[in-house]
Amino acid sequence: MNTIVSGGDFLDYDLGQVKIYVRHNSKHISSSWKDNTLCINVPKGTPRDLFQKIFVEQIKPDALAMKPKNADVIDSELLHIDITTSSSVKYGEVQADYIGIFDNKVTYKILVNQKMNINAPTVRQSITVLVNKIKRRVVHVMVVAEAWDIARRLNISIIREIKATTSYTRWGSCNGRGVIALSHLLATCPYRKRVETITHEFAHLTYMDHSPAFHALHQQYLRQILPNP
Repeated sequence: MNTIVSGGDFLDYDLGQVKIYVRHNSKHISSSWKDNTLCINVPKGTPRDLFQKIFVEQIKPDALAMKPKNADVIDSELLHIDITTSSSVKYGEVQADYIGIFDNKVTYKILVNQKMNINAPTVRQSITVLVNKIKRRVVHVMVVAEAWDIARRLNISIIREIKATTSYTRWGSCNGRGVIALSHLLATCPYRKRVETITHEFAHLTYMDHSPAFHALHQQYLRQILPNP
């Protein structure tokens, strides 16, 4: 049984955020970009399979060709941030909007008032502050979860806490109480680097130095987690 298109929003890998508006007085499907979001007007009663066919064959190719260029993009295995201008943000403000998790990536949009110079030092500083806050959230939510999973796989049970920090000088740290801290910078690192950092700190739970015994234990952990350490 074919269903009818309803209003709402979704994430498309190529287009980003897409919003659907059901229009009672529309006869044709139309689309336009607004503040880096693709808005699609759909006549009331449009069958979903018809909409999907038109979306794939007509709307998406045209929208990609006309997609506004972002001022900046941060993209990694765990995090995607679009930094762009918008008329919806007050002059002098920089705003971070959480979009969702798409293909295991935490997705954000940072909006700057369209009348502001996005490359001005004060604006870039505001953007940097927001980006670092987002990175810390990603580490807190996703990298810390990875660390606990690795601890389980290595059968390490003496960890008291794993937390995210805003350290720029250390990827991670470990103290004698079993507390491990992971830098927000890991949010944009590949999986291998995250594992190397996490297992490095796990090895410090046994050896608080960088002795041969420490390095041997670290390599043992890596062999258990990575296919080609």
